Amino acid sequence: MKKYILLAFVTLLTWSAATAQKWCITPQIGINLSDLQGSDKHDYFNTTTGFVGGVEVERRLNDRLGISLGGFYSIKGCNPNITYVCIERRENVKVLDYQEHCKQIKLSYLSLPLLVNFHLWKGLTLKGGIQYSHNIRAREKRQGEGYISPLINSDFDKVSYADHNIENLFYRGKKPQAPTSDNMPDPERIDGHSTKGIKSYIHAADIAIPLGISYEYKHIVLDVRYQIGLTKVFRQWNSELDAGGEDNIRNACTSITIGYRFGL
Repeated sequence: MKKYILLAFVTLLTWSAATAQKWCITPQIGINLSDLQGSDKHDYFNTTTGFVGGVEVERRLNDRLGISLGGFYSIKGCNPNITYVCIERRENVKVLDYQEHCKQIKLSYLSLPLLVNFHLWKGLTLKGGIQYSHNIRAREKRQGEGYISPLINSDFDKVSYADHNIENLFYRGKKPQAPTSDNMPDPERIDGHSTKGIKSYIHAADIAIPLGISYEYKHIVLDVRYQIGLTKVFRQWNSELDAGGEDNIRNACTSITIGYRFGL
């Protein structure tokens, strides 16, 4: 048995030495600059930053050409400039003046890029291919502020719905007037932060075309690539974001990473 193990070990060493220049692995870590694009009415989605990290394995076909497959944990999303305003009056008495701002959408993916790498000159490489990503988490962060009257939780709350006057408004790309307690009985200040899961609104699969450039110096690799989203992000209507499956909203992301290349 020991002879067979030794033989297998020697064979593995021989194979590794023979292919050391053909296979390499590159752990990488960096940041994403991401946004949601594809619809004119969603110009109020602003760029956000997120973590990206993983590893890529490349098989060199010759001095100029290689094929690589990677696995990355990647956080995308955007910073929406959306404010939801609710003003409620009952029997002409204001009992609620509240606004909630959607601060950030975070979409976490497991990404698998398959790339063709063109090694041009002294560590300079151009790359392009196809990338499949699977959504594993989706959350949005909100910040709320305003005033509420204790009357909203008292017997006054029992008036008929016909006596209610509720204004629900979305403001996009501009900041609405701050909530006030004018003419409100015994106002109480309310402030809060919340995080909400929105995975049910997001397509699980995301397909993109990554195009990039990298430079290697003494095994240290700086990589920049832009991912062109091909598939829709939202699969059902989210009234709070005014977005749904019929919208042509797609991920757009630029990844900047640094890594270290090892020969195998």
